[in-house]
Amino acid sequence: MFAGAAAVTLGAGGCAVPETVVWGPDGAAVKSATRDVIAAAQRGGDGLPACPGVSVVTGDPAAWRGAGAGEPERPGPDLPAELTRGGEPAWVINVEAGAEAAAPGARVPGSLAFSDLADGGLCLSGLDWANVGG
Repeated sequence: MFAGAAAVTLGAGGCAVPETVVWGPDGAAVKSATRDVIAAAQRGGDGLPACPGVSVVTGDPAAWRGAGAGEPERPGPDLPAELTRGGEPAWVINVEAGAEAAAPGARVPGSLAFSDLADGGLCLSGLDWANVGG
């Protein structure tokens, strides 16, 4: 396995496949950046990789408990305003809510938007919250 690469387990056989195989190098980078955002949000926002000039409020750290990186995709039209505050993002990804936060009526992180940095990295340019239905 590649150094620093996460793996995805597929099928009943438990075969671990590097995320770069499943999502490509760009998609795997978005998933990694999402995990960095989740970790920072669980610490109260310390070390949040926000884009220069963009303020993203991650709210209560408990809302991020058990959260995971969903499926990265290129943004389509009609993005919520919260995801375009930092301009048109290069990537969006859903945040998978943890079981602890999935109670009906809970406010959970729904989607993240990322923009490209000049050095090839990613920065957080938007956060959209969702309410768990009952």
